Amino acid sequence: MAGPPDSVTRMNSSTSRQETPSNSERGIAAGIWIGFALFAIYGSWAPFDFTWESVAPVAEQWEELRSTWGTVRSRTDLMVNVLLGIPLGCFFLAIWGATTKWWQALERFAVMLLTVAAFAVVLEGGQLFLPGRTPSLMDIGAQILGASMGAIAWWLWGAVLQRLMWMGTQKTGGWSLIDFSLLAYLLTLVAYHGYPFRFAVSPVDVYRKFRDGVVVLVPFSGRDFSGVNWSEPLFHASLFVPVGLASARWLGKGARGPAFLKSLAAGLGFVLLLELGQIMVIHRVADVTDLITGGCGVMLGVALGLACRRRGHQTKP
Repeated sequence: MAGPPDSVTRMNSSTSRQETPSNSERGIAAGIWIGFALFAIYGSWAPFDFTWESVAPVAEQWEELRSTWGTVRSRTDLMVNVLLGIPLGCFFLAIWGATTKWWQALERFAVMLLTVAAFAVVLEGGQLFLPGRTPSLMDIGAQILGASMGAIAWWLWGAVLQRLMWMGTQKTGGWSLIDFSLLAYLLTLVAYHGYPFRFAVSPVDVYRKFRDGVVVLVPFSGRDFSGVNWSEPLFHASLFVPVGLASARWLGKGARGPAFLKSLAAGLGFVLLLELGQIMVIHRVADVTDLITGGCGVMLGVALGLACRRRGHQTKP
């Protein structure tokens, strides 16, 4: 008996895939969402110099904020928060995938709004403890508005976006969109550590960096980790998690133990080269602390990457 036409088969397969995304697609959407969330945290809380005040002054500040609802202090900040909320709403729904059931779509929309609203409250509330920062209830509303716009964008173009994420898991010519994205991230990291691209080619200049203490050889020296000042090394470690992911993806073949050691060695070598390279860059500080925190991020990325590889092999038909 003849089966359905190829066009119908492809259409049904595409529809099923849109409603039930694969683990790889969910992982891509979740990774993008987390990336935008970390960007928002860094933009709202950097340089993380929190000062823990008593409860009473903070409560008074919050009451003052409530009275300023509806007042726009900066249109630019308002627009930035709206734009930030768009990917938070869109990719939160992308984790679940598309759905044709209206009640299910509304349920997911409600959960997304609650999540983004809670995240926005934490961001703005944290600024109460940051000198020089001015939290605003309008920023919370702007992020919720942006998340709603992101949800509308997902409902309108979610199938196209999910198709792009599906393409990200498919290899073309040996490389997938994920591979190219990881490579672009590594190159961006190299460019960031090399900025402003003024190099100390003279041995005298290198000697002066050591003499002036710009090359720090004692880990965690001169750093105060009381309170919450540990946020800076944690953020630095998070920058190198994708390095470990890339190392595990490209070198993590074979038995578990050797694959882990090989991927970890490559990732740590990358971090070491970056720090050594900063010795040659004028106005850059080379610090052993960054080598340690970056290595921790690489180790976490390698562990996550190898876990994803094993899971992918186990789920293959």
